[in-house]
Amino acid sequence: MNFRGHFIFVVVAMGSTAQVHAQQERHGTINVVLSNRNGAVVVTDSRLSNSSGIAGSGQKLFVLDDRTVCAIAGFYDNPGAQFNDPTVKAKLEPLDVSVPGVMLNFTNAGKTSGDKLISSHLEEIVEVYLFALQLSADLSWNPASPAPSEAILTVVGYQDHYLYLSGVKLKPYHIGRAWKYLPTEQIDTVLGVGFLSRIEGITAVADAVTKDPKRYAKQPLLKDFAAAITDNGANLAVNQLEEIADDLEIETASHSALVVGGARQTAIFANGRLTYKGPRWEKSTLSAGQGLGIFEHVSASHSSLNVFKIPRTARGAVFFEGNLDHVSQKIDGIAFVSSSIESSTLTYNGERPTSLGGSNRISNSMLIVGRAVNVDDPFLKRVQLDFPDLKIVRNE
Repeated sequence: MNFRGHFIFVVVAMGSTAQVHAQQERHGTINVVLSNRNGAVVVTDSRLSNSSGIAGSGQKLFVLDDRTVCAIAGFYDNPGAQFNDPTVKAKLEPLDVSVPGVMLNFTNAGKTSGDKLISSHLEEIVEVYLFALQLSADLSWNPASPAPSEAILTVVGYQDHYLYLSGVKLKPYHIGRAWKYLPTEQIDTVLGVGFLSRIEGITAVADAVTKDPKRYAKQPLLKDFAAAITDNGANLAVNQLEEIADDLEIETASHSALVVGGARQTAIFANGRLTYKGPRWEKSTLSAGQGLGIFEHVSASHSSLNVFKIPRTARGAVFFEGNLDHVSQKIDGIAFVSSSIESSTLTYNGERPTSLGGSNRISNSMLIVGRAVNVDDPFLKRVQLDFPDLKIVRNE
């Protein structure tokens, strides 16, 4: 068996009693994507906020490789399981720490696949984040409390010398006392045909200009955006797109200073090249023993029992671009991403969150389902949808 891997930090409940109610938060962000035939720009703010006001800065724009970026909105403000560990002083919300940890380390693993479709980048990230959200969502659902906010992912990059955009919203819903997330409103589009603007997060300013651009034709920070909408903006130079995106972020921050602002993060796509402008973010230094293991390019063949085990110090594991061939494997607590599973037997008992999404390839294999797994189990329903040829057998 060939093996290599590394840990990343993602906060999950440190004990079965660690539960919190969803709380009303004052939060927000802005993600701006503008493009035309000359290129594209992606701009985000970096402000983090909560019910007490400004809470610091966080990375919201991630360079996946030398051709692709991902902008996020709504991840930092989702409530979830807090630390239940006397050695940890700060009672941080889980995603305050896990967002950069998951994204930075996962994208480092994914950098080996330079020719990947933009939609495939998004699919992999969605699968990892849904898994991480499940691990951290030890919530006591209360009808009187607001739901966690939706989380938004937008991936922009070059594919076959053209620019593409793929985006998705992860909307929360509850099953019993747990919050889950459902991918919705996915968009896949080629850029460069005409002027495109995609604004996520706090969109009130951009929405107002889009609805009535003439009203803002003389307003200093918004007149260029208004003109681009009126005249289709197809001929604007990339530096002009950047100025418009910056102005939108500044104007939005002026109306929502407690939730939008801080250092801007910018990705510029022009002439087949990607340039990043903004802060250089430090990686998390927290203990990997409290986290999620990510293992890349793991291979195993002709093994009779559970060759892959979740490390004792981790809450779950992600296997990225792995290969199982004639293997028997228990999959509770494991997320498979862009992996190949052939002629293998998988066992699922419903003991931990598990992910086997559509980025994987499965052939001539069987899934054995434990007695305690309900027929309405979300994981089971997803697997049946994504892999109709997978033989599913209940262990009676």
